[in-house]
Amino acid sequence: MTVKITLERRQVSSLIPHPGNTKLHTEAQVQKIALSIQRFGFNDPVACTPDGVLVEGEGRVQAAQLLGLEVIPVLVLEGLSEREADLYRIAHNKIALSTGFDTVALVAALRELVQGDITLSTLGFDEGAVSLMAVNEMLNPGANPLPADQQSAASADYILIWDNAQQKREFDALMSSARQPGEGQSATLLRVMATAIQTVNQGQTHDDQQLAV
Repeated sequence: MTVKITLERRQVSSLIPHPGNTKLHTEAQVQKIALSIQRFGFNDPVACTPDGVLVEGEGRVQAAQLLGLEVIPVLVLEGLSEREADLYRIAHNKIALSTGFDTVALVAALRELVQGDITLSTLGFDEGAVSLMAVNEMLNPGANPLPADQQSAASADYILIWDNAQQKREFDALMSSARQPGEGQSATLLRVMATAIQTVNQGQTHDDQQLAV
């Protein structure tokens, strides 16, 4: 199979969503894409067939419509059969979903970059699903002068990134119920983790004793 790829600029109104597209984009996701385009430009062309049917990039097209863009960059894929286009569409979306982060590198980058006009939302993160903590507060409860909701990524030594806001709400509820008077969230987390590890170790010891019998 030989596919000819041509970079063009096409009218947004000429691009046709594929009726069988399996990728879903919520309004919030489209808004995040639009925010990124506003800040960094439309630097990731969508792909379509010669007749304008989208192969990938429907979320970016929706974001372009939200921003009122009339023309965007497009990769025109010529030579794909309809079946091959469908397979590529699914594979492209699935592979993108399967990737992850080097969390150590991510936290270091966020701490350096998220400041001024750059926010976590600018980078596509749900700010409602991020917990910012300071190691200083963890080691010295009450020493951190800024409450968690006023910290920036640049001032946080500990950044917890959840898959969604619901996970963060459940975590916050757990921390709230476990927190002792005068104790900050980071110190509470450290204590809860230590207790959990001790419980696991005790369970492992019990299992080992049963095996020995």
